[in-house]
Amino acid sequence: MKLKSTNRNNKIFSFKHGLFSPLAPDGGLFMPLEIPRLSSSFFKSIAKKSLKDIARETSELWFPKIPKQDINRIIEKSLTFDAPLVFLNETLAV
Repeated sequence: MKLKSTNRNNKIFSFKHGLFSPLAPDGGLFMPLEIPRLSSSFFKSIAKKSLKDIARETSELWFPKIPKQDINRIIEKSLTFDAPLVFLNETLAV
């Protein structure tokens, strides 16, 4: 994954650089050059997926060079909490 700064600097950074640097050199945040697209089938079945399943599927798109077993280990160690949906109205939840 290649990154750029939100300050619109044209310099391109590696994922590793962005991972270990809190901010881009120009003070902006790191942003991917391209945002992976999730399929319509992902969204159609999202209500049936667990938080960890959603994290796995999205992480595999965002970080294809990280081995799946490493992604699974990171998710198992980091998502140790509930994230319930709170409905704001009949059709909108956060």
